[in-house]
Amino acid sequence: MAARPATRRWGAVLAAALALTACGAPEWTYVTNKEERTYAKVPTSWRDVSAEVPPTQGVFGLDPARLNWVQVFDADAAPTAEHAMGLAPPSAPAMVVVVFTLPEQQRGSVSLDFLRDLVFPVSERSRTLLAMQPVAGLDDFTLYADQTLTPGDGLRGVRSIFSYAINGGPPQVFDQTAYTNDDASKIYLIMLRCSIECFAERGAEIDSVASSFTVREN
Repeated sequence: MAARPATRRWGAVLAAALALTACGAPEWTYVTNKEERTYAKVPTSWRDVSAEVPPTQGVFGLDPARLNWVQVFDADAAPTAEHAMGLAPPSAPAMVVVVFTLPEQQRGSVSLDFLRDLVFPVSERSRTLLAMQPVAGLDDFTLYADQTLTPGDGLRGVRSIFSYAINGGPPQVFDQTAYTNDDASKIYLIMLRCSIECFAERGAEIDSVASSFTVREN
């Protein structure tokens, strides 16, 4: 029996609705902390592995008692927090977002170079000291980009893209953005990392995530 016109019409409407739903499926996961007024977005294919980081574990050598927020995402097919915080270059993008409080005695020393050097020696001064007193396992530094950021609300920061070879392994690329607030009481950090080959292939994706990192003080 031939389908009735009304049946065909509703079938077409349903097909169109399903197509619109598929096209409108979110491509991004929004990573937010309303209390810290800190936001970022990651592709929906990246997996949240923050639960792998216990509250008592420091991140990048930071005192865990001063960590206000830690989020870790991994784009690897077998995601793990180790890809974001370990030493080996990950073959897929990995990301760490950290908000932490600085001790009062350290706040007067917070500069843009302080922010650059939060995890690795990036500033010219730190790299000069590194050359004079080499750190085992850290060499082949390349600086690709360095940008001072002044988003307003008393915030200041810097975004640096650089590479290091660690423990004699192949170079890996780090895309780091760090902000501090007006009284330097807090540091807001996003660090993305990837192998050289991965960065060449997925650099635009990494840039979209890094560029989405937003802090609102007021």
